[in-house]
Amino acid sequence: MVLSLSDSEGSLVAKDACNAFTAEMIQEIAEINFHQGARPWKLVAEGSNMGLDQAAIEVFENSRLTRSTRCWYAPGKAANLGGVAVSGLEMAQNSARLTWSQEQVEAKLNEIMKNA
Repeated sequence: MVLSLSDSEGSLVAKDACNAFTAEMIQEIAEINFHQGARPWKLVAEGSNMGLDQAAIEVFENSRLTRSTRCWYAPGKAANLGGVAVSGLEMAQNSARLTWSQEQVEAKLNEIMKNA
């Protein structure tokens, strides 16, 4: 039963014996390519409001403005806008005792996103 895997860069540890690594999982992990120092992402979308302080945001912005491999930063209020807008539409629909089709909700959401 394999509960942990490690190398000089770190380790993977199973939560408990019921979640031990299988031979198939180990083979899949072994086939993953690790690129030391690589930063393959193009966008970092914040999942919470104000999760990064201004200094961290400036690191992303400076990288985006000065490097050929740009990484865009989306603050939580922008990254989560669609979900928040649909929640607002749902509350409006419920309070007015209305029923909107999926197409109507999509149209209203598209309008909100266009004007945000």
